[in-house]
Amino acid sequence: MSVFRLPFHEAQANYSARNRYARWASQTEAHPDHAKSRLQSPIFRPGVNVSRKLNRTDTIFTVGSCFARSAEAALHKRGFRVLSRASGDYFVGPAAKGAGWASRYNTSSILREFEWASGERQFPEAAIYQTRFWRYVDLHSHQIVPPEAFKVVAERRKKLTEYFSRAFSANLVTITLGLTECWYDLKLGDYINFVPNLAAVLKKNKPLLADPERFEFRVLDYQENMSNLEALFGVLKRHNPRCHIVVTVSPVALSGTFSERDVVVANCMSKSTLRTCAETWQSLHRGEIDYFPSYEMATMSKRDIVVEEDCVHIQPSFVDEIMGHFVANFFEGGDTGVIEPRQEPAEAAE
Repeated sequence: MSVFRLPFHEAQANYSARNRYARWASQTEAHPDHAKSRLQSPIFRPGVNVSRKLNRTDTIFTVGSCFARSAEAALHKRGFRVLSRASGDYFVGPAAKGAGWASRYNTSSILREFEWASGERQFPEAAIYQTRFWRYVDLHSHQIVPPEAFKVVAERRKKLTEYFSRAFSANLVTITLGLTECWYDLKLGDYINFVPNLAAVLKKNKPLLADPERFEFRVLDYQENMSNLEALFGVLKRHNPRCHIVVTVSPVALSGTFSERDVVVANCMSKSTLRTCAETWQSLHRGEIDYFPSYEMATMSKRDIVVEEDCVHIQPSFVDEIMGHFVANFFEGGDTGVIEPRQEPAEAAE
């Protein structure tokens, strides 16, 4: 299937005049819209194709990898009504500070949360896993949440289901695709969000798993991700038919790989797969899904202002830049929030 199919004259118009960002460079003259000129700036601001403008009073639900948490914090700071605001310890208790517990890293985990929240699928009790320390964890939650008694974990799962159901009343649902590397629960025949035994791998302490043979490492391919995304679209539209969807790819790098590949190579494969899926998914549902190029903005800007010292996570100041660009393109009135975009040097457009 072709991602784009355009008549001859429409394609020619895009290249010659209609698309102001169609050219990388010109051999005859420099132009501020050409990629070469824009890439000379410390901050690259890519062109964004928007099918629908939103109002600043519209509600937002963000879901996906840890970048989704950073994005929602930046939107909240700008005064938007972010229904997914996941700060504090309301859902998971004081033992797991921060908002990381809300992160869902693979497309299967994102899909499952909305299926459970909608009631279209029942959460399997066997996914509340008994560790070798006679405590339990939710395999579809997050390893930041410590093992607890079964009753506590089961109650948290109910709260998580209530939390994800907020998406069904949001005007805008943003979905940040994070990873293709994930773990498969052979007992339940499903992918999980949890990374089994991670503490033991990193700290060489006693393993958490009682039966490690239950889990298998896998890398989701293009077709598996697309199948999950199409099912996700169906769930969202059945329970929130008026919502607009914006999909993006997290610029946060893979911090480590369980594969035999160089982590940089593994990260490139993961992001490339998800980027292709995002474009295909948007093209299948034009007018209902838009793609926002946060990944391109981060990877093509000056590195020392983008990433933190770990070379993995994005600096909060650059998250603000990304979300300023997001608001400027998707919302009526542009970015009129409390954060002022950083000014670029005058020579950047030469």
